[in-house]
Amino acid sequence: MTQILKMVNEKELFKMGKILKTSVDLLKIKAAYFIFIITITPFYAQGNQMDLFSWFPTESADARYPTQIIKGDFLFSDGSSIYIPNKRVISNGWGNIGSIHLVGKKDKPVPDKLRITWLSFTENIFYSGMFDLPTEKIASMFRKGFLGPVTESHETYGKIIVGLGLEGWISVWLGGGGIVHEAAIFRANPAEIEWSLVTNNRELSREKYIKRVLLEYFKAEEIQKIEKAGPEKGVWEKYLERLPWNIVTRGTSTPLNMWLRTFNGERVYYDLIRNKLVEENRSVPKEMEIAWQNPTGQKYKAHIVMNEQEIMRAFEKIFSIKEKGPVRFIIEIGNQPKSIALSIRNDHYVIVLEKYGQNIFANSR
Repeated sequence: MTQILKMVNEKELFKMGKILKTSVDLLKIKAAYFIFIITITPFYAQGNQMDLFSWFPTESADARYPTQIIKGDFLFSDGSSIYIPNKRVISNGWGNIGSIHLVGKKDKPVPDKLRITWLSFTENIFYSGMFDLPTEKIASMFRKGFLGPVTESHETYGKIIVGLGLEGWISVWLGGGGIVHEAAIFRANPAEIEWSLVTNNRELSREKYIKRVLLEYFKAEEIQKIEKAGPEKGVWEKYLERLPWNIVTRGTSTPLNMWLRTFNGERVYYDLIRNKLVEENRSVPKEMEIAWQNPTGQKYKAHIVMNEQEIMRAFEKIFSIKEKGPVRFIIEIGNQPKSIALSIRNDHYVIVLEKYGQNIFANSR
Protein backbone atom coordinates (compact mmCIF):
# COMPACT_ATOMS: atom_id res chain seq x y z
CA MET A 1 0.00 0.00 0.00
CA THR A 2 2.78 2.40 0.95
CA GLN A 3 4.48 1.63 -2.33
CA ILE A 4 1.25 2.21 -4.28
CA LEU A 5 0.70 5.54 -2.50
CA LYS A 6 4.25 6.50 -3.23
CA MET A 7 3.76 5.71 -6.89
CA VAL A 8 0.52 7.73 -6.96
CA ASN A 9 2.17 10.66 -5.23
CA GLU A 10 5.07 10.59 -7.66
CA LYS A 11 2.63 10.55 -10.58
CA GLU A 12 0.59 13.39 -9.10
CA LEU A 13 3.71 15.37 -8.41
CA PHE A 14 4.85 14.77 -11.97
CA LYS A 15 1.50 16.02 -13.27
CA MET A 16 1.60 19.01 -10.94
CA GLY A 17 5.11 19.76 -12.16
CA LYS A 18 3.95 19.69 -15.74
CA ILE A 19 0.99 21.96 -14.87
CA LEU A 20 3.27 24.37 -13.04
CA LYS A 21 5.74 24.37 -15.93
CA THR A 22 2.93 24.98 -18.43
CA SER A 23 1.55 27.81 -16.30
CA VAL A 24 4.95 29.41 -16.05
CA ASP A 25 5.38 29.11 -19.81
CA LEU A 26 1.98 30.68 -20.38
CA LEU A 27 2.86 33.52 -18.03
CA LYS A 28 6.08 34.03 -19.96
CA ILE A 29 4.16 34.12 -23.25
CA LYS A 30 1.60 36.56 -21.82
CA ALA A 31 4.35 38.74 -20.45
CA ALA A 32 6.14 38.74 -23.78
CA TYR A 33 2.86 39.58 -25.58
CA PHE A 34 2.19 42.39 -23.09
CA ILE A 35 5.70 43.78 -23.63
CA PHE A 36 5.18 43.47 -27.41
CA ILE A 37 1.91 45.46 -27.23
CA ILE A 38 3.57 48.15 -25.11
CA THR A 39 6.47 48.28 -27.54
CA ILE A 40 4.41 48.68 -30.73
CA THR A 41 1.77 51.04 -29.35
CA PRO A 42 3.87 54.20 -29.68
CA PHE A 43 4.70 53.30 -33.30
CA TYR A 44 1.01 52.73 -34.09
CA ALA A 45 0.15 56.08 -32.61
CA GLN A 46 2.98 57.66 -34.54
CA GLY A 47 1.62 56.11 -37.73
CA ASN A 48 -1.77 57.74 -37.08
CA GLN A 49 -0.10 61.08 -36.49
CA MET A 50 1.37 60.89 -39.98
CA ASP A 51 -2.17 60.92 -41.39
CA LEU A 52 -2.84 64.38 -39.98
CA PHE A 53 -2.61 67.33 -42.35
CA SER A 54 -2.65 71.07 -41.82
CA TRP A 55 -5.75 72.39 -43.63
CA PHE A 56 -8.80 74.61 -43.25
CA PRO A 57 -12.19 74.46 -44.98
CA THR A 58 -13.31 77.21 -47.33
CA GLU A 59 -16.07 77.88 -49.85
CA SER A 60 -16.45 78.87 -53.51
CA ALA A 61 -19.11 79.87 -56.05
CA ASP A 62 -19.10 81.27 -59.58
CA ALA A 63 -19.35 85.07 -59.55
CA ARG A 64 -22.27 84.86 -62.00
CA TYR A 65 -24.23 82.44 -59.80
CA PRO A 66 -24.02 83.59 -56.15
CA THR A 67 -24.97 81.18 -53.40
CA GLN A 68 -25.20 81.08 -49.61
CA ILE A 69 -24.37 78.16 -47.35
CA ILE A 70 -27.07 77.63 -44.75
CA LYS A 71 -25.09 74.94 -42.98
CA GLY A 72 -22.05 72.98 -44.06
CA ASP A 73 -19.74 70.58 -42.22
CA PHE A 74 -16.93 68.14 -42.81
CA LEU A 75 -17.52 65.05 -40.65
CA PHE A 76 -14.72 62.89 -39.21
CA SER A 77 -14.74 59.17 -38.43
CA ASP A 78 -14.72 59.79 -34.66
CA GLY A 79 -18.02 61.70 -34.85
CA SER A 80 -16.52 65.18 -34.62
CA SER A 81 -16.87 67.82 -37.32
CA ILE A 82 -15.61 71.19 -38.55
CA TYR A 83 -17.91 73.74 -40.14
CA ILE A 84 -17.52 75.33 -43.55
CA PRO A 85 -17.83 79.15 -43.38
CA ASN A 86 -21.48 80.07 -43.92
CA LYS A 87 -24.21 82.75 -43.56
CA ARG A 88 -22.74 85.00 -46.26
CA VAL A 89 -23.21 85.43 -50.01
CA ILE A 90 -20.53 83.57 -51.98
CA SER A 91 -19.43 84.87 -55.38
CA ASN A 92 -15.63 84.67 -55.24
CA GLY A 93 -15.16 82.71 -58.46
CA TRP A 94 -15.31 78.99 -59.24
CA GLY A 95 -12.40 77.18 -57.62
CA ASN A 96 -11.12 80.23 -55.75
CA ILE A 97 -10.38 80.22 -52.02
CA GLY A 98 -13.06 81.99 -49.97
CA SER A 99 -13.40 82.63 -46.24
CA ILE A 100 -10.90 81.19 -43.77
CA HIS A 101 -12.03 80.69 -40.18
CA LEU A 102 -9.18 79.59 -37.91
CA VAL A 103 -11.15 77.13 -35.81
CA GLY A 104 -10.26 73.77 -34.31
CA LYS A 105 -6.86 72.11 -34.43
CA LYS A 106 -4.43 73.07 -37.16
CA ASP A 107 -3.57 69.44 -37.95
CA LYS A 108 -6.59 67.31 -38.84
CA PRO A 109 -7.30 63.97 -40.48
CA VAL A 110 -9.02 63.78 -43.84
CA PRO A 111 -12.80 64.08 -43.30
CA ASP A 112 -15.04 61.12 -44.11
CA LYS A 113 -18.16 62.99 -45.19
CA LEU A 114 -19.46 66.30 -46.47
CA ARG A 115 -22.85 67.51 -45.23
CA ILE A 116 -24.13 70.73 -46.77
CA THR A 117 -27.24 72.82 -47.42
CA TRP A 118 -27.21 75.99 -49.52
CA LEU A 119 -29.36 78.49 -51.41
CA SER A 120 -28.80 79.19 -55.11
CA PHE A 121 -29.97 82.77 -55.65
CA THR A 122 -30.24 82.74 -59.45
CA GLU A 123 -32.32 79.53 -59.33
CA ASN A 124 -34.22 80.36 -56.12
CA ILE A 125 -33.66 76.77 -54.99
CA PHE A 126 -32.27 75.19 -51.83
CA TYR A 127 -30.00 72.16 -52.23
CA SER A 128 -28.93 69.69 -49.58
CA GLY A 129 -27.03 66.43 -49.26
CA MET A 130 -24.63 64.16 -47.38
CA PHE A 131 -21.74 62.67 -49.33
CA ASP A 132 -18.94 60.16 -48.71
CA LEU A 133 -15.56 61.70 -49.49
CA PRO A 134 -12.77 59.73 -51.23
CA THR A 135 -10.59 59.80 -48.11
CA GLU A 136 -7.66 57.76 -49.44
CA LYS A 137 -7.51 59.79 -52.64
CA ILE A 138 -7.50 63.06 -50.67
CA ALA A 139 -4.89 61.77 -48.22
CA SER A 140 -2.72 60.69 -51.15
CA MET A 141 -3.03 64.16 -52.70
CA PHE A 142 -1.98 65.75 -49.40
CA ARG A 143 1.03 63.44 -49.14
CA LYS A 144 2.12 63.87 -52.75
CA GLY A 145 1.78 67.67 -52.73
CA PHE A 146 3.47 69.60 -55.52
CA LEU A 147 6.58 71.58 -56.45
CA GLY A 148 5.94 75.14 -55.30
CA PRO A 149 5.96 77.58 -58.25
CA VAL A 150 7.67 80.26 -56.14
CA THR A 151 9.71 78.26 -53.63
CA GLU A 152 10.65 75.51 -56.12
CA SER A 153 10.51 73.08 -53.21
CA HIS A 154 8.00 70.46 -52.10
CA GLU A 155 4.75 71.94 -50.77
CA THR A 156 1.30 70.58 -50.05
CA TYR A 157 -2.24 71.86 -49.90
CA GLY A 158 -3.62 73.90 -47.03
CA LYS A 159 -7.30 74.24 -47.97
CA ILE A 160 -10.20 71.96 -48.77
CA ILE A 161 -12.47 74.06 -50.98
CA VAL A 162 -16.17 73.32 -51.45
CA GLY A 163 -17.67 74.78 -54.63
CA LEU A 164 -21.44 75.15 -55.04
CA GLY A 165 -22.69 75.30 -58.62
CA LEU A 166 -25.95 75.30 -60.53
CA GLU A 167 -28.44 72.40 -60.45
CA GLY A 168 -26.96 71.02 -57.22
CA TRP A 169 -23.44 70.39 -58.52
CA ILE A 170 -20.67 70.35 -55.91
CA SER A 171 -16.92 70.30 -56.49
CA VAL A 172 -14.36 69.60 -53.78
CA TRP A 173 -10.81 70.77 -54.46
CA LEU A 174 -7.52 70.88 -52.58
CA GLY A 175 -5.82 74.26 -52.84
CA GLY A 176 -2.42 75.66 -51.92
CA GLY A 177 0.38 77.77 -53.37
CA GLY A 178 -1.97 79.07 -56.06
CA ILE A 179 -2.63 75.51 -57.27
CA VAL A 180 -6.12 73.98 -57.17
CA HIS A 181 -6.80 70.33 -57.94
CA GLU A 182 -10.17 68.58 -58.08
CA ALA A 183 -10.70 65.82 -55.51
CA ALA A 184 -14.39 64.94 -55.88
CA ILE A 185 -17.67 65.84 -57.60
CA PHE A 186 -21.16 65.38 -56.15
CA ARG A 187 -24.70 66.39 -56.93
CA ALA A 188 -27.19 67.42 -54.28
CA ASN A 189 -30.97 67.32 -54.51
CA PRO A 190 -33.38 70.26 -54.20
CA ALA A 191 -34.68 70.60 -50.64
CA GLU A 192 -37.37 72.38 -48.64
CA ILE A 193 -35.72 74.45 -45.92
CA GLU A 194 -37.30 76.55 -43.19
CA TRP A 195 -36.78 80.23 -44.04
CA SER A 196 -35.92 80.96 -40.42
CA LEU A 197 -32.64 79.08 -40.97
CA VAL A 198 -31.64 81.75 -43.49
CA THR A 199 -32.57 84.86 -41.52
CA ASN A 200 -34.13 85.73 -38.17
CA ASN A 201 -35.77 88.80 -39.69
CA ARG A 202 -39.43 87.79 -39.99
CA GLU A 203 -40.20 90.85 -42.11
CA LEU A 204 -37.62 89.85 -44.73
CA SER A 205 -39.36 87.36 -46.99
CA ARG A 206 -37.60 84.90 -49.27
CA GLU A 207 -38.64 86.88 -52.34
CA LYS A 208 -37.36 90.19 -50.93
CA TYR A 209 -34.07 88.72 -49.73
CA ILE A 210 -33.27 87.06 -53.05
CA LYS A 211 -34.19 90.22 -54.96
CA ARG A 212 -31.93 92.27 -52.67
CA VAL A 213 -28.97 89.97 -53.33
CA LEU A 214 -29.56 89.88 -57.09
CA LEU A 215 -29.63 93.68 -57.20
CA GLU A 216 -26.13 93.72 -55.68
CA TYR A 217 -24.71 91.51 -58.44
CA PHE A 218 -26.75 92.12 -61.58
CA LYS A 219 -28.21 94.89 -63.67
CA ALA A 220 -32.00 95.32 -63.87
CA GLU A 221 -32.26 93.75 -67.35
CA GLU A 222 -30.15 90.78 -66.22
CA ILE A 223 -32.43 90.21 -63.24
CA GLN A 224 -35.47 90.21 -65.54
CA LYS A 225 -33.90 87.44 -67.63
CA ILE A 226 -33.02 85.46 -64.49
CA GLU A 227 -36.52 85.79 -63.05
CA LYS A 228 -38.11 84.87 -66.37
CA ALA A 229 -36.05 81.88 -67.48
CA GLY A 230 -33.39 81.27 -64.84
CA PRO A 231 -29.80 80.29 -65.65
CA GLU A 232 -29.00 78.06 -68.62
CA LYS A 233 -29.48 74.35 -67.94
CA GLY A 234 -26.71 71.81 -68.39
CA VAL A 235 -23.86 74.30 -68.01
CA TRP A 236 -22.09 72.47 -65.20
CA GLU A 237 -21.86 69.14 -67.04
CA LYS A 238 -19.84 70.95 -69.72
CA TYR A 239 -17.63 72.60 -67.11
CA LEU A 240 -16.87 69.33 -65.34
CA GLU A 241 -16.24 67.18 -68.41
CA ARG A 242 -12.63 66.10 -68.91
CA LEU A 243 -11.26 65.62 -72.43
CA PRO A 244 -7.84 64.37 -73.65
CA TRP A 245 -5.89 67.32 -75.09
CA ASN A 246 -2.43 68.83 -74.98
CA ILE A 247 -0.94 72.32 -75.11
CA VAL A 248 1.65 73.07 -77.78
CA THR A 249 3.65 76.28 -78.10
CA ARG A 250 5.07 77.43 -81.43
CA GLY A 251 7.44 80.18 -82.53
CA THR A 252 11.06 81.19 -82.13
CA SER A 253 10.62 82.36 -78.52
CA THR A 254 11.36 80.12 -75.53
CA PRO A 255 8.34 79.38 -73.29
CA LEU A 256 9.23 79.70 -69.59
CA ASN A 257 6.15 78.84 -67.53
CA MET A 258 2.39 78.84 -67.60
CA TRP A 259 -0.61 79.00 -65.27
CA LEU A 260 -3.76 77.32 -66.60
CA ARG A 261 -7.27 77.73 -65.18
CA THR A 262 -9.92 75.36 -66.55
CA PHE A 263 -13.71 75.58 -66.37
CA ASN A 264 -13.90 72.85 -63.71
CA GLY A 265 -12.15 75.22 -61.27
CA GLU A 266 -8.68 73.67 -61.38
CA ARG A 267 -5.60 75.88 -61.58
CA VAL A 268 -2.28 74.26 -62.43
CA TYR A 269 1.28 75.45 -62.99
CA TYR A 270 3.68 74.21 -65.67
CA ASP A 271 7.43 74.77 -65.66
CA LEU A 272 7.95 74.76 -69.43
CA ILE A 273 11.76 74.74 -69.18
CA ARG A 274 12.08 71.64 -67.02
CA ASN A 275 9.01 69.69 -68.09
CA LYS A 276 7.48 68.87 -71.45
CA LEU A 277 3.72 69.27 -71.72
CA VAL A 278 1.87 66.01 -72.33
CA GLU A 279 -1.70 65.05 -73.17
CA GLU A 280 -3.94 64.97 -70.10
CA ASN A 281 -7.63 64.63 -69.39
CA ARG A 282 -8.43 68.26 -68.65
CA SER A 283 -11.52 70.40 -68.56
CA VAL A 284 -11.89 73.10 -71.23
CA PRO A 285 -9.40 75.99 -70.75
CA LYS A 286 -10.86 79.16 -69.23
CA GLU A 287 -7.83 81.42 -68.85
CA MET A 288 -4.07 81.19 -68.85
CA GLU A 289 -0.95 83.16 -68.15
CA ILE A 290 2.12 82.25 -70.17
CA ALA A 291 5.64 83.70 -69.91
CA TRP A 292 8.35 83.51 -72.59
CA GLN A 293 11.70 84.89 -73.66
CA ASN A 294 12.20 86.08 -77.23
CA PRO A 295 15.39 85.48 -79.30
CA THR A 296 16.87 88.84 -78.17
CA GLY A 297 16.52 87.90 -74.47
CA GLN A 298 13.49 90.06 -73.65
CA LYS A 299 10.86 88.45 -71.41
CA TYR A 300 7.12 88.82 -71.77
CA LYS A 301 3.99 87.51 -70.15
CA ALA A 302 0.48 87.22 -71.58
CA HIS A 303 -2.77 86.92 -69.64
CA ILE A 304 -5.37 85.29 -71.88
CA VAL A 305 -9.11 84.95 -71.13
CA MET A 306 -11.22 82.71 -73.35
CA ASN A 307 -14.60 83.63 -74.72
CA GLU A 308 -16.77 80.94 -73.11
CA GLN A 309 -19.15 80.41 -76.00
CA GLU A 310 -16.36 80.28 -78.59
CA ILE A 311 -14.08 77.91 -76.68
CA MET A 312 -16.94 75.59 -75.69
CA ARG A 313 -18.16 75.34 -79.29
CA ALA A 314 -14.62 74.78 -80.55
CA PHE A 315 -13.97 71.90 -78.15
CA GLU A 316 -17.37 70.37 -78.84
CA LYS A 317 -16.75 70.53 -82.58
CA ILE A 318 -13.17 69.21 -82.59
CA PHE A 319 -14.12 66.24 -80.39
CA SER A 320 -17.17 65.44 -82.51
CA ILE A 321 -15.06 64.86 -85.64
CA LYS A 322 -14.65 61.18 -86.47
CA GLU A 323 -11.11 61.51 -87.81
CA LYS A 324 -9.89 62.80 -84.50
CA GLY A 325 -6.24 62.22 -83.88
CA PRO A 326 -4.68 63.95 -80.86
CA VAL A 327 -6.27 67.30 -80.02
CA ARG A 328 -3.81 70.14 -79.47
CA PHE A 329 -4.37 73.64 -78.12
CA ILE A 330 -1.85 75.73 -80.08
CA ILE A 331 -0.26 78.89 -78.67
CA GLU A 332 1.70 80.68 -81.39
CA ILE A 333 4.07 83.28 -80.00
CA GLY A 334 5.03 85.76 -82.71
CA ASN A 335 8.26 87.69 -83.09
CA GLN A 336 6.47 90.96 -82.39
CA PRO A 337 6.25 91.76 -78.65
CA LYS A 338 2.45 91.69 -78.60
CA SER A 339 1.60 88.83 -80.87
CA ILE A 340 -0.26 85.73 -79.64
CA ALA A 341 -2.46 83.51 -81.81
CA LEU A 342 -4.59 80.60 -80.55
CA SER A 343 -6.11 77.63 -82.33
CA ILE A 344 -7.38 74.13 -81.67
CA ARG A 345 -6.52 71.35 -84.08
CA ASN A 346 -6.18 67.66 -84.66
CA ASP A 347 -4.52 65.86 -87.58
CA HIS A 348 -7.25 66.93 -90.01
CA TYR A 349 -8.92 70.15 -88.86
CA VAL A 350 -8.00 73.55 -87.45
CA ILE A 351 -10.30 75.88 -85.52
CA VAL A 352 -8.88 79.38 -85.17
CA LEU A 353 -9.93 81.24 -82.02
CA GLU A 354 -10.67 84.94 -82.44
CA LYS A 355 -12.72 86.23 -79.51
CA TYR A 356 -10.34 85.72 -76.60
CA GLY A 357 -9.00 88.64 -74.60
CA GLN A 358 -5.29 89.11 -74.05
CA ASN A 359 -3.00 91.45 -72.19
CA ILE A 360 0.71 91.18 -72.97
CA PHE A 361 3.32 93.00 -70.90
CA ALA A 362 7.04 92.95 -70.20
CA ASN A 363 8.09 90.45 -67.56
CA SER A 364 11.17 91.04 -65.43
CA ARG A 365 11.21 87.55 -63.89
